[in-house]
Amino acid sequence: MLKNYKRRRSFLIKPRLQIRIIGMIMFVLAAFIFTLCVFIYLIAQDNIPILENASVRQQFEEGLHLFFYQLSIVAVIALISAFGIGVVVTHRVAGPLFVIERFLDRLLDGNFEIDDLRLRKNSELHSIAKKLNEIKNLLKKNSSGS
Repeated sequence: MLKNYKRRRSFLIKPRLQIRIIGMIMFVLAAFIFTLCVFIYLIAQDNIPILENASVRQQFEEGLHLFFYQLSIVAVIALISAFGIGVVVTHRVAGPLFVIERFLDRLLDGNFEIDDLRLRKNSELHSIAKKLNEIKNLLKKNSSGS
């Protein structure tokens, strides 16, 4: 059983890092959507003069307005989804970094009696955690031997 284990409730563990990454994701998505809208608008504007019949032209313009309205709704949904996915993904990255930083802070305080560093089973940082545990054990051995 884990000692002194507290489950974090906040998804923003390292807010500065997470917000910066989420901001970049949302900026790229918004730029893509804006570029797509401009591209579609320019193509549509080039085709409007081809339509000679006024009623067909009016239907085309109404359809274009409806399309952009629907595209804006999809864009808002995509941005909200990107924010949510960004929070979850950055939480998966920031969580292990938070645990490693806390572990290193305890080592810097001279506390070598702490438990070994443990990360989630599917974390990519297990090799780093293993090496940090080895460093802790060496420091613990050297401090008790002197």
